[in-house]
Amino acid sequence: MRYPTVLIGLVLVASAMAIRPILAQDSAAAEGEAIRVGQPLPRFDRLRPGTSRYLRYAVRADRRTIIDIWTRTIAFESDSATGTRRLHITQVWEGSQSERRLDSWFEMGTFRPLSHRTSLNNATTANVAGVLFTPERVRGDGSVTANSLAALDVATPAGTFNFETDMEMMSTLPWREGYATRINFYHPGGGAPQDHVVRVTGSEPVMLGGRPVDCWVVTLDYGRGATGRFWIAKDSQTVLKVEQRTPGQPTLYKVLLPSEGSAAGAT
Repeated sequence: MRYPTVLIGLVLVASAMAIRPILAQDSAAAEGEAIRVGQPLPRFDRLRPGTSRYLRYAVRADRRTIIDIWTRTIAFESDSATGTRRLHITQVWEGSQSERRLDSWFEMGTFRPLSHRTSLNNATTANVAGVLFTPERVRGDGSVTANSLAALDVATPAGTFNFETDMEMMSTLPWREGYATRINFYHPGGGAPQDHVVRVTGSEPVMLGGRPVDCWVVTLDYGRGATGRFWIAKDSQTVLKVEQRTPGQPTLYKVLLPSEGSAAGAT
């Protein structure tokens, strides 16, 4: 008379085995398909040459503190060594006591990183770092004098994107209602490369130049409870505002500023 019990147990086990793959598929679908490093990005042509400036400030208990002015420039230039046309992104972080400069090169159409250099200067420190990205590794750039990352050697079997240029990469993705994807990012000299889930959570306007601009609201999971929200213009795909929240830290905002005079803006 034990057969019914045994049969019931077998049915329950079989059901559980069938449910597990379904749950795994649902989880993968919720996170979206990963963007492979080196694949053409669907809206790479939305990147436009020019300079954008952002005000970075922190908010804690309704008190606002300015951090710096952040200038980002997009250009399409020929590689001096090969003559190949490349994407070139430079950044300048101008604080009251310091200046940080970043120089990054990428493959056209795919955003695959090729090289990255950073220099930091303040009253007490002058630091230079440079790395080279290959399909399977990130290594210190031997051509950079006094390179603080000269000994860096990080394996990236599936490739990785440069986390220092996530805002420009946001302009190349096919945002739409319900869109989600996974992007493997690496911060040169930081922790190991890691997948980050990026998803559209809604839409709302952002005021720019006295007029509302309809934006996608996109979230990025940094891990360990830290999250970012990006307001991306639906027409130009320009990032207009970023909010970053980290447990125990002030909330950080980055807000696009109007262009200066005849300088090319990103609006």
